[in-house]
Order: sequence, then C-alpha cells, then structure tokens
Amino acid sequence: MNTFFFESNLGTWKTIQTLYNAIHKNCYLNKSRIDIANNHLLNLQNSKILYKINQDRHLSIEYNYGDLNIVEKIWLVNSNVRLSISMIQKRNKCIFISFSSDIKLN
Repeated sequence: MNTFFFESNLGTWKTIQTLYNAIHKNCYLNKSRIDIANNHLLNLQNSKILYKINQDRHLSIEYNYGDLNIVEKIWLVNSNVRLSISMIQKRNKCIFISFSSDIKLN
C-alpha cells in the first residue's frame, strides 16, 4: 500500500468548513484545529471503511453510518494545503454537502 497520502496528513491542521443543509437550504461555517497522529491513520487503514487512493494526492472514502451514506474526496494540493468535499445522503437523498480547506500548521 502506498502510505504517502496518509503520512502527508500527519500534523496539526487549521480547517475552515462550509456545510450546506440541502433540506433547510442554509449554510454553516465551521473553523477548527485538527491534530492527526499516526495512530489515527492506522485506525483508518484497518477499518471497514471503503477507501481508494486514486493518486498519491487524492483519496476517495465511502462509508455508512446508520442509514446515512457518506462520500468524501480529499486532495493534497501540496504538503501544506488540503481540500475536501463531502456529501451525506439519507435514503438516497442528499441532505448535506460540505467543502473544507485545510492549512498545515506544522
């Protein structure tokens, strides 16, 4: 397995996420700080989540949580910038869409 993508995500990231609620037609903005350690990546690699590394810098993830289906695509623009889009569906109907941009702090 190519571990470049996973190893490149280690560290502390500052994140800005825009979340659109497709049912109520409103948006939310969330700012956060995320610390990713090596043990978090090990959990993803050994989980039942379906993921595919399309290239060294692009990861597609699909998983279910109860009756929700979540599809996420993550791109490493470079070693310090990461972008992601996500779609959450319930009973095959889109209920949330999000866009995130992350800047690596260390």
